Amino acid sequence: MYFGVRSLGGSPTGHFCRKLRTMKVETTVFLSEELLTALGTQAPDPRDRSELVEAALREYLPQLRKRDPSRDLEIINANAAELNQEAEDVLSYQVMP
Repeated sequence: MYFGVRSLGGSPTGHFCRKLRTMKVETTVFLSEELLTALGTQAPDPRDRSELVEAALREYLPQLRKRDPSRDLEIINANAAELNQEAEDVLSYQVMP
């Protein structure tokens, strides 16, 4: 099963949300059966499903931007030796006047 409708090239479909004054774009979103069932339970009407998914994304996406950067630091530290060697190699090509 899938949720949503198809859009060719991501072009606006002409649906207009007066509340937000933004164009809506039709899209297809593939969900697991479990999520689709939960979504259908919460919002049986397809229009309500779209609103629920949009509200959930509006809530979740800002959290991604504010995520804890400690994972980034962990990745950098795990590759520090290689990164430092690469930096030293680049610096060796510089000519000092």
